[in-house]
Amino acid sequence: MGKKPKLTTFHTRKRNEIDLKNLNLYSGIVIEIIKNGGVLKDLINEISIPIKQINRLVANLGLTDKRMQNSLILHRERAIKNWKEYGSKQKGVELKPITEMHRNDYIKMKNSGKCIADIKKFFKKKYDFRHKKVYQLITLFGKPERADQSGKNNPMYGRSPSCKAGIGISGSIVTNGEKIIFRSSLELRVFVWLIRNNIYFKLSKHRIKYIDENEIHRTYNPDIVIDKKIYEIKPKKLINLKRNQLKFQALKNYCKKFNLSWGIIQEDTYNINTQENIDDIFFRIKSEEIYLTEKNYKRLLKVLENEGKNKRS
Repeated sequence: MGKKPKLTTFHTRKRNEIDLKNLNLYSGIVIEIIKNGGVLKDLINEISIPIKQINRLVANLGLTDKRMQNSLILHRERAIKNWKEYGSKQKGVELKPITEMHRNDYIKMKNSGKCIADIKKFFKKKYDFRHKKVYQLITLFGKPERADQSGKNNPMYGRSPSCKAGIGISGSIVTNGEKIIFRSSLELRVFVWLIRNNIYFKLSKHRIKYIDENEIHRTYNPDIVIDKKIYEIKPKKLINLKRNQLKFQALKNYCKKFNLSWGIIQEDTYNINTQENIDDIFFRIKSEEIYLTEKNYKRLLKVLENEGKNKRS
């Protein structure tokens, strides 16, 4: 059997057309309610037409922003009215009332340029506040302005990136009892090739400081270390990017300073695209030596399929 037809009968269309024709009859009531601080709930109680048509009428009258502003004012007034005696329960945990001390601490942090994440951590550590209480403070005393988090102000400055960082295929591989993170299909193939050929490597812990093309201070860490030589794994198409060239120059200066050597591993540095190496990747995935999410596994299949097509063409 085919799909059931959509129930848009003549009578339904006619009823909607009648409502739309008579919308102007409610214009005066809508204008009066909204100008007196009314919200959508007040309009619904006074006018017996569908909510969609109320919203359309409000939009036609150019009062949408005013109605939204009324809702925010009402929400804030209710919060301010009840903030001292606020003690309702959320998921079985009694929420602590806000005191003058909480207010002073919040305003001090807000004025010092702290972001919401830092404020949450502070109130969690000092007062054991949950998210709901922190957002209540934000409602009462205003949202902090977003601080400049570029360069050295970035919380991740000088720290290793997350295993989910970047846009490449990410996952982990276990070798010699160590869990090693990879962030691209190229890194995965290089790691498997090195393991197959019994070449010991480890993730680099060197932090390299550099200034990017926008003159912002940044840090990054190269990919691996083999026999005390630092390697960056990069595909050929990304080698000549300005930011990567700045990274390589910073890495070169770093190695010169500490009497180390460095190199770049590309697609053709090792025989990583042989069928033997690819088969070994899938064998390790099945034996759970390589962990990939279902999404990343599908992306890996697509990458390998596209590369196979390019080789044949």
